[in-house]
Amino acid sequence: NSPRSIISVAMFWALLLGCFFARSILSLQVPPSVGNCDSTAFLSCWENSLFQPSSDVVAENARCAVKTMCTKEFLHQACQSPSSSCTSLASAANHYRPTFKPMQQISDLALGKAQGVTILPSTAVYIYGDYQNATFHCGIIREYNYTTLEWTGRQVWLQADNKPIITHPTGLTLVRNTAILGNTVNQHGTIYFLNWTKMWEIGTLGDGVILHNVSDTAAQNGCRPQVITLADQKLGGDYIVTADFGDVQAGVRLYNITNLQTATTTSDPNVLAGSFRSSGFSQNVVWLGGNSLVLVQNVVAGQQWRLVEVDVVKSVTAGTAHVLQEIVFADKQNELEGWNPFPTEVDWAANTKLSFWKRGIFITSSLTTPNIMVGEPEIA
Repeated sequence: NSPRSIISVAMFWALLLGCFFARSILSLQVPPSVGNCDSTAFLSCWENSLFQPSSDVVAENARCAVKTMCTKEFLHQACQSPSSSCTSLASAANHYRPTFKPMQQISDLALGKAQGVTILPSTAVYIYGDYQNATFHCGIIREYNYTTLEWTGRQVWLQADNKPIITHPTGLTLVRNTAILGNTVNQHGTIYFLNWTKMWEIGTLGDGVILHNVSDTAAQNGCRPQVITLADQKLGGDYIVTADFGDVQAGVRLYNITNLQTATTTSDPNVLAGSFRSSGFSQNVVWLGGNSLVLVQNVVAGQQWRLVEVDVVKSVTAGTAHVLQEIVFADKQNELEGWNPFPTEVDWAANTKLSFWKRGIFITSSLTTPNIMVGEPEIA
């Protein structure tokens, strides 16, 4: 056995093993350890990646990971900002990284840690928050002028008989005169049905304002309800859609709105109508009409602004998010809590593919910088 033969055999086996490991990663059957590759971190990066999982995206992400020995440093970088070797991946996945162009900024500390926004077209804007001081902790909804965003003087404390009922409101949506509001405490969600007119008349949730509540036991991490109406032949109808915060088996669920109003939990029979896996850290969901749903997210827990537009029907059919567009604001590092576009606005720019982008209201939980911002994306 000559040294040259030994080297040739060694190279053959090295190549064979390299192909085996690469194939394992590309098929997402990542072994527990590949060199210094952290397979758990890689899968987590993929599942919550800015590059949503279509087959070409998964393959390219895997190739990038193999190329850099799948180090944690790379995985973090890949999830945050694609390396030059992965730039084609970003465009393939309709991924954009604009900066934020502010048009109006407001600080309203009366909201406490603001959690989201609901816009009634040409009527009013409603922003809700988690208010807390040394002796008092309660959720609140405040009403703002649709045009100027000045507070109208009206607000509702989410309590009854001086007892806080909803302390951390997550998601507010309306069906005629019924408000549907989430409450997420210690990762558990409860969905409330409320008399919208009456709650504004008395300023609290007392005197029969609470019509019904449902424990969201089907969720992995809290609730953020949004009413949607689908016209699909198989999945057509009215639903409450909600999503998980966190990155462990994060998903989106559709609940039968009629059955939900008589259920005790969302695990009751005939409540869950469909679901799909999604990227994590959803703070709110916004329906844009048709099959279009936007997941308002952080990139990592409590940090950065991400908006993901998905096709609901295709997502439910596939069991995983069918991503249409994904936007991460390159210049925002704080916690995005809510977003809603002004329904009457035209698309913000004709030379962009961001078809759902309109002037909108962005909500953060900040207590030291503006927590209500009107703005739009800006791409250099």
